[in-house]
Amino acid sequence: MNVLFGQPKQRADIRDERINDRVDTIIGAGTVFTGDLEIKGTLRIDGKCEGKITSSGDVVVGEGGLVVSAVEARNLQVAGTVRGGIKTSGILEISATGKVYGDIEVGKVVIADGAIFQGQCRMHTAEAQTTAPAKKE
Repeated sequence: MNVLFGQPKQRADIRDERINDRVDTIIGAGTVFTGDLEIKGTLRIDGKCEGKITSSGDVVVGEGGLVVSAVEARNLQVAGTVRGGIKTSGILEISATGKVYGDIEVGKVVIADGAIFQGQCRMHTAEAQTTAPAKKE
């Protein structure tokens, strides 16, 4: 049994965290990909991508990575550069070396000291969805 801050952690939680650490597709440094990408698992980008990226899993943009397109994913971690809109159902994390130029629509956002974000942010919350004003007819 794992104990974190005095509370036991269930085995299923530990297994899920390990699954999320697995990378299914890598676009390596020095690689340029042009076109739309549809990924079911986790994608790591250390090269350059131009075209829409859609992932049902997580996307990681490494320090040398450059994405010039819209990105839609469950979670997105940016240590490189993204030029385009971002939409996540979960967390967008921009590390200290990360740069995001574009509007974002996210569940949660974490911006480290030193990171660059230029754009507008819209956050999804359960409260905002249930208390949104009704449309007038």
